[in-house]
Amino acid sequence: MKTTKFITVIAIFLFCQLFFSCQKEDEEDTNEYPVEFGLNVLNSNAVSLFKSATDNDLNKTEHIILTILTSTNQPTNYTSSKIKITNLYGSFYSEKLLLKAGCYKLTEFMLADSSGNIIYSAPLEGTTVGALVDQPLPIAFCVEKNKGLKVEVDIVSTISKTPEDFGIASFLMIDATGIKVPISIIDMESGEFISATVVVSNDDWNSYNFYPNSIPGVHGTIDVYKKTFYTTNKAQNILSLDDSYPTYYFQISKAGYTPYSESFTRDSLKKYSIPSDNGPLIIEMATTTIGEVTDIDGNKYPTIKIGTQIWMQENLKVLHYRDGSEIPNITDNTEWAAMSSGALWYDENYSNWGSDPLGAFYNWYAIADPRNVCPEGWHIPTMQEWAILIEFMGGVEIAGGKLKGGSWEPDQTFLASNNLGDYIDYYNNESGFTAISSGWRSVNGSFSDLDYCCFLWSSSFEELQPQVIYLSNNSFSAMNGIIGKNAGLSLRCIKD
Repeated sequence: MKTTKFITVIAIFLFCQLFFSCQKEDEEDTNEYPVEFGLNVLNSNAVSLFKSATDNDLNKTEHIILTILTSTNQPTNYTSSKIKITNLYGSFYSEKLLLKAGCYKLTEFMLADSSGNIIYSAPLEGTTVGALVDQPLPIAFCVEKNKGLKVEVDIVSTISKTPEDFGIASFLMIDATGIKVPISIIDMESGEFISATVVVSNDDWNSYNFYPNSIPGVHGTIDVYKKTFYTTNKAQNILSLDDSYPTYYFQISKAGYTPYSESFTRDSLKKYSIPSDNGPLIIEMATTTIGEVTDIDGNKYPTIKIGTQIWMQENLKVLHYRDGSEIPNITDNTEWAAMSSGALWYDENYSNWGSDPLGAFYNWYAIADPRNVCPEGWHIPTMQEWAILIEFMGGVEIAGGKLKGGSWEPDQTFLASNNLGDYIDYYNNESGFTAISSGWRSVNGSFSDLDYCCFLWSSSFEELQPQVIYLSNNSFSAMNGIIGKNAGLSLRCIKD
């Protein structure tokens, strides 16, 4: 009896050891095992025969596009993935992939050249070409523990055939791992198609590294895409994006419109991607010119909304304070330099520089005068308010280009040093603010830098000196600094 009990205990013990050992082994097996795909290409001389893929056309293959699902149709890490192809002693193989032990099925397998053309494909079961091969898609296979696996795939040239012959959507020139999104941009009020500039980046993009002629451009490891869209033609208005990022940040701009910014996930963009018929992605933009404001002298100024702020679109040229008091118009340089009260310079003969409304130059004393030079309901912007505008336009390093408009003289040295050639869109006025190259009047009364720079007053002080915003034709930046009180600068008012 004791012996029987002893044997029973031993049996239970061994069973438990075996059970928990197997269970532990199953739980701990998170290893992945190598899988590669060999290519069998249809022999053009005998359609019923296959050979190891050695055709010269295969040497043009840049990569394989494949999709692998689990046996229960769950996605794996390989969904329309771009895989390298290897020529080993005249035979072609995919790079080795890694999969956990289990059963899978290959549902997509195409070969693309360097331009993205699909030149070979494995056909789907039930298609015209699928009837010609021994093993059409989907191809089932199982990965075993501690074992590698090679899966043979029958492929056929796409020459003289249609996508429908293979059961695929398109032979279009597409980047297999890319996203090609048709896009249309429309005026929110009229519904009409408009041109606009589109910049797409991932969330880590550093705008300081971006130059406007990068169509597309790469800075460091960050892909930046920019293109201007003009027509409603779906074939022309296509964003071509690398699909290796989970999120994409869109910045769309056009003078006279509120800049559009939005993040899209990779999956949301792929819903529109060619060859899908869900596109185009439609972006609606709202106009920013919302009216006008009139000063005490009856001068009218167009106004623009940028972000949450409303600004004048032109430089102020009023000759009186808000209460009607006259602001002395000083033309003599010596008298200008000696002023210790409010003064301006304005010459009707120079009210425009080319086609740009030049406006007046005001000294600091006029800016600081409590009688206020701005119209009722408006005021001189603080540096904090300037900072909000600059940040909304992308930050100090690039906002200058987005604020500048009108007849700026390009700095050829700057263009050459940044490899911009004749491309002068570094002052593209994407904001609609239209800061012109008005120059300035120095503290000694002389005029300078017309065509090359722009100074704009703020109401703020730093170390007993007035603070200003400075834009130049040799920089993308919107810079700030201090200046003497007798300097004559341009002024933009902001709404209260």
